[in-house]
Amino acid sequence: MQRNRIKRRLRAAISAASLPVGFDYVFLAGPEVAAIDFATLKGWVDKAAR
Repeated sequence: MQRNRIKRRLRAAISAASLPVGFDYVFLAGPEVAAIDFATLKGWVDKAAR
């Protein structure tokens, strides 16, 4: 159940981020993603895209 929650949160953060078009992205998420707030997760995704 935790794995599904992590996947849903990561998908939501990725869709909310402004990722450049024309690239493939691979995000690896560990159990800590379930415990952090969404704003922090979105910040990590935005930072990774730069």
